[in-house]
Amino acid sequence: MSSDENILGMRDDEWIDKPIDDDSLVITKMTTETLSVKPSKRKALLIFAPLSLEQEEVKRVKREEAANKRAERKVKIICAIDMGTTYIGMAYGSTLRDWNQVKVVSDWGSGPDHIHEKAPSRIAYQKENPGLDSDKTVYEVRPGMISCQWTKLLLDPSEDTSGLDDPLLEKSVGTKLMHIPIDMTAQEVYRDILKRAYQQIWNSLEDEMGEKALEKTSLRFVITLPAGWSLKGRVATRQAARDAGFGGRGRDDIVLIDEAEAAMCYAVTSILAAVPGISPFQAKTCAVCCDLGGGTIDVCTYKISSIEPLKLEEACVGQGGKAGSTSIDRALHELMQNKFGIAFEELDIAKVGAGSAFMEAFEGKKRGFQGNDDRRKTYYLPLKMTKLDRDDPAVAASYDFTDDMVKLTGEEMESLFETVVEKTFQLLATQVKRTMKAKNPPVKTVVLCGGLGSSPYMMSQVQSFIDENLSDGVELVRPERPWSAICRGAVISHLGKSPVTHRRARDHIGICWHVKFDPDKHEEADKYYCPHQGLRAKNQMKWCITRGQKMSQSFSETIPCYAVMKGTNIQKDEYVAYQHLYICSRKNAPDRVDDPGVRRVATMRLDLTKVVNEKRQREGAQPPSNMSFNMDIQAKLGNDKGILEVVAKGKWKKYGEITLEYEVDPAYKEVSFSEDD
Repeated sequence: MSSDENILGMRDDEWIDKPIDDDSLVITKMTTETLSVKPSKRKALLIFAPLSLEQEEVKRVKREEAANKRAERKVKIICAIDMGTTYIGMAYGSTLRDWNQVKVVSDWGSGPDHIHEKAPSRIAYQKENPGLDSDKTVYEVRPGMISCQWTKLLLDPSEDTSGLDDPLLEKSVGTKLMHIPIDMTAQEVYRDILKRAYQQIWNSLEDEMGEKALEKTSLRFVITLPAGWSLKGRVATRQAARDAGFGGRGRDDIVLIDEAEAAMCYAVTSILAAVPGISPFQAKTCAVCCDLGGGTIDVCTYKISSIEPLKLEEACVGQGGKAGSTSIDRALHELMQNKFGIAFEELDIAKVGAGSAFMEAFEGKKRGFQGNDDRRKTYYLPLKMTKLDRDDPAVAASYDFTDDMVKLTGEEMESLFETVVEKTFQLLATQVKRTMKAKNPPVKTVVLCGGLGSSPYMMSQVQSFIDENLSDGVELVRPERPWSAICRGAVISHLGKSPVTHRRARDHIGICWHVKFDPDKHEEADKYYCPHQGLRAKNQMKWCITRGQKMSQSFSETIPCYAVMKGTNIQKDEYVAYQHLYICSRKNAPDRVDDPGVRRVATMRLDLTKVVNEKRQREGAQPPSNMSFNMDIQAKLGNDKGILEVVAKGKWKKYGEITLEYEVDPAYKEVSFSEDD
C-alpha cells in the first residue's frame, strides 16, 4: 500500500489527539479595562455603560444597515437554467411572488421569429466558419454553418446506465451529429453556450428590474441535470456554469436539481391549482414522472406524503438513460446510410449535421408524427445528393430526383421511434417494480413531460403501455406546456421550502480502509503492520452511503477513522494524503475493493499541513517520523448543491481541506441490470 494513498483506517482506540482547550482564548476578547473590574460588577459595566448621542446614532445606522442586508439576503430572484441536449430553457421568479408568476425567457434576441420558450443549445465557432465575424449561438446558428450540438451528452462519458443508453450513441461521438472542435473539450463548448444563457437571463432581468435594483439583488441559479448523472458529471456541469459566469458575484449561488424532480414539482403544483378538489394526485399514493428530453430519459417515482402542504419524497432509486429525441435523429442517419451509402456519408457536416436544413425539416415532421393514419403518409426532406445511382430501383423509391428530396414512408418514420419507445417502456416497468418491492403505496399517476413528452405519438405509446401493463385506475397526465415544465419547476422548488423532503442515493459510496486483522476473516495477502495500531488488514470497503438510502436536505454520514502521515520529521511545504472514493451500483455492496462491482470515481486530497505543523511545534526539536490523527470523515449528498461534499473533522477542529479530483476515464462496464432488477 502506497505511503500516501488510502491511508484511512478503522479507529480501534480512544482519541490519540486531545482537543486544544480554547477557554483561554475567550478571555482575550475582553479588554484590559474590563478585566480590572470585579467579576460581580463586570456584567453591569458591559450592559449599562451610557452611550453618547453620536454613538447612539452610529449604532442605529448600523442596526438599520444590518436589517437591510438581512432583508436583501432573504429576497432572492430564482433563475432556472434547463440546459438540455438539444434546447435550452430558462425561467425566473421572486421569493416575494407566487409560483404562477414565474416567467419564462422567450426573447432570445435574434428577431421576432425567435420568440420561443426555448432556444437550440448549439454554437458555431468563427474559427470553423471563416465567413463569420464572431461565434454564433442558439438561433444565430443558421443552416449551412458547422456547429456543435448535443454537447451535454459528452459531459458524463463515464456514466454507466445499465443497458439503457441508445446503442447508436457511441457510434455518433465525433461524427457529424456530435461534433466538437478538435482543440476543445465538451465542457468548454458547454461553457460557451452557457455564457450566452447567462447574458440572456441577465438582460431579461435588467429589462424588468433595472440595472441598479438587479445589482443589489441576490440571484440563485438552479441548474437542471439528468437524474442518473454521475458524481463527476454533476461536478462538470456545476463547474461549466461557474466558468460561464453563473454565481460569480459574492451574493449569488448555484444549486443543482434533477430534471425529473423539477418537472414533478411543476406538474403537481400546476395541476392541483388548475383543478382544485379534482386531481389525479392523491395523498398516500405514488406518481411516476417520465421526463422525455432531447438526449436523455429520466423516470423517477415520488410518494405523495401530503397534498396540503405539498410534500413529496423519492419512493425508490430513479433511473435514466441517454436515449431521447436525439435517438430518433441518430436512427434517421443510420437509415440514410443504409439507403444511400457513400452518397450520404460523404456529405458535409453543414448539409446533414445538427441545425442543417435537412435536420430542421425532419424536426418538424418528427414533432407532428402521430402514428395511426400517419403511417400511410410519405414525408419529404430536402437534401441534394449527387452520387446516387439513378438506375437503382431502391434508390429511386426513396429519392425524388426532380426536387432533390429524400422520401420517408410513414412506417419508416415510426421505426425511427423504436429505440426511444423501448427504453421508455423499460424504465417505466423497472420503476413500477422497484416501487412495489420497496413496499410503497400504489402508483396511481404517470406524469409525462419534456420536449419529446409533447409528441402525440409518444403520448399514445405511453398510454398503451399503461393500459397493458399497469393496474386499472392509473392515469396518464401531461401538464400544460410540458416543454418548459422543467425550468418552471426548478424555479418553483426554490421559491420557498422545496416540496421534496427526501431523495434516494443512486449508488453505494465509500472508501477503502484498513481494519484490525482477523485471520478468520481476512486474507493473508492483506496483512500489514501499522506503527500506531499494530496488525491490520487493507483492501476493506467502508460504505458511508448506501444505495437507495433516504436523504433529507441536511443528510450526512460520518466515518470515525484515523490517518497516519509519514515523513513528519522532515520539514515540508505541505503534508498531503490521498484517499480514493468508490461507488457500487449493485443492490448489495461487496466487502472488498477488488470486487468487479466496485469502481473508483474520485480521489480525495486531504491537506494535513496545518495540523502536522502544529504538532511539530509542540514536539519541539525532534518531531516523530510519523503522526497519527483521529478524525471523522463526513459525507454530504442530500443538500441543494447537488454534489457530494466531503469534510474531515477532529473532535473540536477541522482537519485541513478535502478536495475531490474525479477520474477522467475509469475502466468499468456493468451488467445490463442491477441485482434488484
